[in-house]
Amino acid sequence: MKKLLFIYLLFIVPSAVFCIDDEYSRATLKGLENFGVIVHLDGIEELSESRLRAATELKLKSAGVNIIETGDMQSVRDAMIKVEVVGYEAFSGLYYSFGIRIEVRQHGAFKPRDREGFVGDVETWSLWTVGMVGQRDIDFIAGTVEEYVDMFISAYYSVNQRE
Repeated sequence: MKKLLFIYLLFIVPSAVFCIDDEYSRATLKGLENFGVIVHLDGIEELSESRLRAATELKLKSAGVNIIETGDMQSVRDAMIKVEVVGYEAFSGLYYSFGIRIEVRQHGAFKPRDREGFVGDVETWSLWTVGMVGQRDIDFIAGTVEEYVDMFISAYYSVNQRE
């Protein structure tokens, strides 16, 4: 019975969403002024990094979010938005299993009590999903990326005023 339920959910429910989007993670977005965009795509030939980057940057700019080159990031008020899409062909290429992750990474320091700490970029806000989609429905993945960018924009403006 459990196996049958798993197979049913795998084919009927296209994805499962996981997130770090709550009052604590949203608070980390407060005061950020500029965002560099990083896009990584692997395993899905029907999509391109340039397509995902263009759609992401257009949505952010249209919403009034400042985009800068990652090499120009110099302030603690700068952060990265990382879009990662990974896919694997399944069932002889008829389907893709996929993972989508959108996260905000900020420069930070962390030092636990009585131990060595680190300085570097840390994830402060994210949405991610895994699922399976038919090869003909590959636009579902690009659409999900756009929805998650919209969700980031909502989270960002929930703690920052629109200009």
